[in-house]
Amino acid sequence: MVSVSNGLNYLVGAFWGVLLARWLGTDFFGIYIFWYSVSMIVFAIGEFGLTNYLTRELSKRKGQRDLICNYFKLILIVNSILLIGLLFYVKYSENFFPYIIVGITTSVIIFSDRLSTIFSSWHYAHQKAFFISNLSVLRNILVLGIGFLFYLSEFNYFYILIIPAFFSVVRFLIVFIIILRREKISFTDIVFYKINSNKLKESFSAIWIFGAIAIITTIQLNSDAPILKLLGFSEHDFAVIGAANRIKSVVALTGSSILSVIFPRLSKDFSISKVRFTETYLKVFKPVFVSSIILCSFLIIFSAKIILFLFGQAYADSVPYMILFSFGSISTILILFGHSIIVLNKQNFSLKIGIILFTLIPLLKILLIPKYGSIVIGWIGAIGPWAGFIINFAFIMKYLDPKINIAFILKMTVIILIGLVLPIFANYYNVNEFVTFIVIFVIIIIFSEVFKVLSIKSLVTT
Repeated sequence: MVSVSNGLNYLVGAFWGVLLARWLGTDFFGIYIFWYSVSMIVFAIGEFGLTNYLTRELSKRKGQRDLICNYFKLILIVNSILLIGLLFYVKYSENFFPYIIVGITTSVIIFSDRLSTIFSSWHYAHQKAFFISNLSVLRNILVLGIGFLFYLSEFNYFYILIIPAFFSVVRFLIVFIIILRREKISFTDIVFYKINSNKLKESFSAIWIFGAIAIITTIQLNSDAPILKLLGFSEHDFAVIGAANRIKSVVALTGSSILSVIFPRLSKDFSISKVRFTETYLKVFKPVFVSSIILCSFLIIFSAKIILFLFGQAYADSVPYMILFSFGSISTILILFGHSIIVLNKQNFSLKIGIILFTLIPLLKILLIPKYGSIVIGWIGAIGPWAGFIINFAFIMKYLDPKINIAFILKMTVIILIGLVLPIFANYYNVNEFVTFIVIFVIIIIFSEVFKVLSIKSLVTT
């Protein structure tokens, strides 16, 4: 039920993002994308991987009053300071009043959503994930409904972001107040609680890797608009790239939701034996890999139709970016790799790769965009995920027992070529999109099922 609720939440949230892009237009939506990106980066620093740590610690036993007061007070102080600093930055960097409104409301939305996520660790630790998920669904439905009525009224459309800002704050307060009531803690208890620095030092040694990975990942996902602004590009450029990124984000969130139930199973099987872990990993990898390649093909073939249908003719410039992002729409596979690396207790590897990419990707953008234009972001979005695929796949292979054989790798390569290269030829020869996709879909399914290209027996050496 939680997975269904999360799926509905992502669907409603995605629909709201599409309508927001249409309502605001490219200039205002571009400003929204910029401040959304900046806010995500700022408040990722404020979270610093604490959500998973608190969920783990709070699930050990009930009644952890000191833990709640210690960390929740710290989180409130740090994130409030970050919010105040960000609001001042909005005020002094934007001269146009409507842009200031967009920047302030967007900052408040991300601030409240981040706090809701962190404080939801208590609810997840106490098996109340369904409540949190439903609360998020209700919030998005109310935002969507009231936002639509607001749009039909005579108010200036850039004020429409006040609605999600208001309901984000309300959701956070509900999450927070429930914790205080259940743990019998008053707000003054938290205000006058003396933060235990020794406890913070102990936890820092346990979470710093996760926090660093989370910050690096957030910066990588949200660096496009700040870099473009630094290089002097316009709000229109932020918007057209942001629209294509919205589709990519929905794919990533969907993959994350689907694989959320896999992590505990992988962890359990790895604790039993490497052979058991390998068997589960490969059983999951097959459908994830095949469905991801089919999804890439679908998005490549129908990119133009998807953009124009969802966002309208004003976002026609998004189509080239959407096509390139489609080639790299393998986030579900990368999420599976990430779960597996955590299970193998090799987070240092993820951190090292993250630091390299954190340095390399922004540098490439800064060096290449002035010469070749913002389409460089699209090319990095197409090539980058596959570089990550190769690195992570090769790394995990070392820990599988029994090992994957060369025949499987060659057969997997054929499926990748079918899914990614055939759409290019079909487009060149003006083959009907629906015919192209059906042909590719059938070929991949036949290849993977009839001939058992990815069957468990063909994966391993004997």
